[in-house]
Amino acid sequence: MGMGNEHVSETLGVVRAGIYFGLGIVLAYFDMDVLGMLIGLLTAWIVVSLLSFPYAKRHLVVRSIKLSLEEMKLKKYVSFSVQMVLMTFLMHSLYHLDILFLRLMRTPEETGWYKASLLTVEFLWIVPSAVQLVLLHSVSKYWANNDIKSINSLSSRITRY
Repeated sequence: MGMGNEHVSETLGVVRAGIYFGLGIVLAYFDMDVLGMLIGLLTAWIVVSLLSFPYAKRHLVVRSIKLSLEEMKLKKYVSFSVQMVLMTFLMHSLYHLDILFLRLMRTPEETGWYKASLLTVEFLWIVPSAVQLVLLHSVSKYWANNDIKSINSLSSRITRY
């Protein structure tokens, strides 16, 4: 984000969701239930990680990053990172807490079908998430230049479609 490589990150996000969705549904259908969905998720992350390493190696120069502890205010950044990880964990647990409760009340097959349908809805969330990321990148340039008129025009066009 911020390096102009959103086309790569968004493509990898779609690939990850497609692998997760496709493999998870197939495995859930063949009696692997929730375990099949988890295998699909793990496989998707591994494949996308392996696909992204060569791109990152070509475009990021890790040796050029030099940070001093005083400059980056380590305590402030670590505190922020811990809070973000905690918030992300709690948010994802809310998305999947219903599955844990459903496992207690229903059969594994019914839970697997519920997770599969939930995955379909999560797959549809890709479109608004992608629009949000694209808008964030575009709008940040307009905001830096104090170009409110362009922001309003862009948001009205996106909302229309």
